[in-house]
Amino acid sequence: MSDRSCEYCYASPCECSTPSVAEIAARIDFTSRSGGILDLFAGPGGWDEGLRSLGRTDVLGIEMDADAAATAEAAGHARLVADIRTIDPRRFSDVEGLIASPPCQTFSAAGKGEGKASLDDLVKALRMVADGTTCLDAAVASGLDAGDPRSTLILEPMRFIRHLHPDWIAFEEVKEALPVWEEYANILRDLGYSVWAGILNAADYGVPQTRKRAILIARLHGHAARPTPTHVGSGEWALFDQREPWVTMAAALGWGEAECVAANAEAPPAAVNPDRSLWPLTRPSTTIVRSFRPDIAAAPGFRLPGDGPRQNTPGSIRLTPEQMCRVQGIRTDYPFTANGETKRLSLIGAILPPPWAAHILAPLLRPAVGACVECGNDDPTHGHVLCLDCLEAS
Repeated sequence: MSDRSCEYCYASPCECSTPSVAEIAARIDFTSRSGGILDLFAGPGGWDEGLRSLGRTDVLGIEMDADAAATAEAAGHARLVADIRTIDPRRFSDVEGLIASPPCQTFSAAGKGEGKASLDDLVKALRMVADGTTCLDAAVASGLDAGDPRSTLILEPMRFIRHLHPDWIAFEEVKEALPVWEEYANILRDLGYSVWAGILNAADYGVPQTRKRAILIARLHGHAARPTPTHVGSGEWALFDQREPWVTMAAALGWGEAECVAANAEAPPAAVNPDRSLWPLTRPSTTIVRSFRPDIAAAPGFRLPGDGPRQNTPGSIRLTPEQMCRVQGIRTDYPFTANGETKRLSLIGAILPPPWAAHILAPLLRPAVGACVECGNDDPTHGHVLCLDCLEAS
């Protein structure tokens, strides 16, 4: 790892726990672990909470940040604290689902964006990894900075796909990384998967936040499609629309005008502008971030070149940790564990909203034995993976 600040713990040099393969093997017997769901870059537990709401707890998450792993474990989710690059995927067997949320700082519009400039190189490297080249060799051959793993870590899930061939896949990244997911999709189709890749907005799935992410969904059996939105913005509502309106930030927090103005007064001095503090009454929160001032919900609007941080926009709102949890769709007693309040707030900002995770994953989960893998009904399958109706439709 380079001497720059770590993308996980933000320390320089890195203070993450990165045990060797031998140390890992002493803690968990990978060779005997089979089935279930494997979560790469698992973080503090957003995907896990979504799966738990769907009745699935057979999940193992691999996470490098000790604080994020401790948070997940305190919430009852299994974690292995390890550098993903040290893990041999062949130690697993019969993995049903593979989830991945690689670090996104170099792609993010809120960061410096080094990863955006190397998208073409990443796509080239990904194809090489799919053909059997190691991630490090592919990075070097493609002209990527092999000493900075923050962009090249997005290549790592391909190693696991190549060896494990899971039944289904769900990947998440910032929207700027969509071209990499699209190349994953091309490779997965060659491997026999049905694939969907695109941009989803958490607000369309009942989360009181307009958090947009690039999502990749793939299935070996059945059809992969965009998860059906359950909510819609007021400007998109149509006659006979069955979706609910977006959940506003104020509704999620139980606020009226007075609370909006009061919260705005607690924001940084540059953000104090009561005239612009009532936007939470009409729309979801803007994206809760994980880095600079994650406790500030920036006022809506576009940031122009040369503008300062979004959180200093007039009308921005300061949130308590409990309020951040509500906006993230996570229970307010979720045990975020960190050495210091800044890191704790960062973990809250980093978590994938569980209701959103559940909507993405629900269509992918393995149906009951004897049920159709396409529609999930209980009609007799007569030895086929599809019911008679779906067989006829196909």
